[in-house]
Amino acid sequence: MKLLKALPRVAETDLVFPGLKNQPLSDMSLTAVTRRLEAQAVPHGFRNVFRDCAGDRTNFPRDLAEAALAHTLSNAVETAYRRSDALEKRRGDDGGLGRILW
Repeated sequence: MKLLKALPRVAETDLVFPGLKNQPLSDMSLTAVTRRLEAQAVPHGFRNVFRDCAGDRTNFPRDLAEAALAHTLSNAVETAYRRSDALEKRRGDDGGLGRILW
């Protein structure tokens, strides 16, 4: 979390790692980085690790971990009633879901 807090903030976005025009990075951007680093990883693998850690290392509800991955709810009734993105709860005073990666 210290590293994330030390990063310069881009005023036009809440994204941690914004891409061009303050849009989210594409999967190809991350693929290019992993190739340049000759890493034995793929971007989607980072999402798998995040989801496993969120389930195994935190008490965060499943739906919040899924929301952090931008997954949509599969239940139409739940989708109709769940209007909040729970962003503040996901952030949390203690680092939220981000703390599991550090």
